[in-house]
Amino acid sequence: MIQGLRFYKKMVSASIRSMMQYKFSFTVNFMFYAAILISDILPIVVILYHFKTIGGWSIFHIGALWASVNIGVSTVRCFCAEIHNFEEYIIRGTFDTLLLRPWPTLLILMSRNVQLFRLSGALQGLIVLIISLYKLQVSWLVSLYMPVLLMTSILVFFALEIIIASCAFWMGRVGDLLVFLFYGPSNAASYPLTIMPWAIRAFLTIWPVAFTGYFQLEYLFGYSDNPIILILAPVVAITAFVLALKLWHLGQKNYYSSGS
Repeated sequence: MIQGLRFYKKMVSASIRSMMQYKFSFTVNFMFYAAILISDILPIVVILYHFKTIGGWSIFHIGALWASVNIGVSTVRCFCAEIHNFEEYIIRGTFDTLLLRPWPTLLILMSRNVQLFRLSGALQGLIVLIISLYKLQVSWLVSLYMPVLLMTSILVFFALEIIIASCAFWMGRVGDLLVFLFYGPSNAASYPLTIMPWAIRAFLTIWPVAFTGYFQLEYLFGYSDNPIILILAPVVAITAFVLALKLWHLGQKNYYSSGS
């Protein structure tokens, strides 16, 4: 375990040093990614400017929800770039080279191509979250729960990345799955579920992106009376992560090289 962490630290450091050799490119990517995320929240701001609330949630309520989802997605995309693009390893047959190394394949993938510029999204989300909580004048108990909420969001999105990547062992290409099971749900999770049809609400609960912020904030902001969700959400995240690891190991066990 300790040796694995040392290996990961060494590989991530090498990846970061390699990336920082091109500081101008890093700066442009950092600013460009931040601009894209601003464009994601602008429609919400415009809608709320005219209608004041969405599903009873004000701009600062939705700001906190958007921030919790955005921090989770940006953090995972930063450290899981190669997991996100894992289908290329299967299609080209280069996954074989990972199997020859004495380290867990997931650990090797996470140590490659760390995209620090995506942390601009996490920083942006953190700023929006702090402003939203300040404007809402939440209690100190709500503020104390925020680290748990954010860790839950990160763990859920991490689990979903692994599950989708694992499908590549059987399907090869999973680009369509990423659209349907990652991009779409993460965008939908930035809005209150109450404005969506029951089928979509059920899907976002079973495919647990609703636990990346909505259910917890629904209770913390007084829209529900179910305190159990504050404990249930981290349990769901851990369960999803464990199941994701099992699926990954199952796929790896049944992997057959497609390389030349």
